[in-house]
Amino acid sequence: MQINLTEDWRIKADKHNFILQEKKIYQSGEHIGEVYWEADSYFQTIDGLLNNLHLKMLRASDASTLSQALAESKRITTELLRSIASDLTAFDNEYCVNIAHKDSSQAEKSSNGVLTVEIDNE
Repeated sequence: MQINLTEDWRIKADKHNFILQEKKIYQSGEHIGEVYWEADSYFQTIDGLLNNLHLKMLRASDASTLSQALAESKRITTELLRSIASDLTAFDNEYCVNIAHKDSSQAEKSSNGVLTVEIDNE
């Protein structure tokens, strides 16, 4: 399994773990300038992986105030939701996915088996 989340982050999996990988570029040696993917951390659940990635991206931001940090957290959440939503088409014949652009970011499963992912238009 391989799922690209952002330009710099992806998920790989083996039979025991979900692996968060970060894109790197060789800075020296015979492969200088070439891209490679480095395992950053290992998780038993995708939820744990996504929570960890959100925190990594937030900590790497340039936010210097609480309001900037909250805005950056919202931006990161929206970016990850858009990445996930773009990969969702259908779970199987019983479930389908609607993507709706709304004022708040949220996901919910309705009683009719439809997963609705709402993301900001910003």
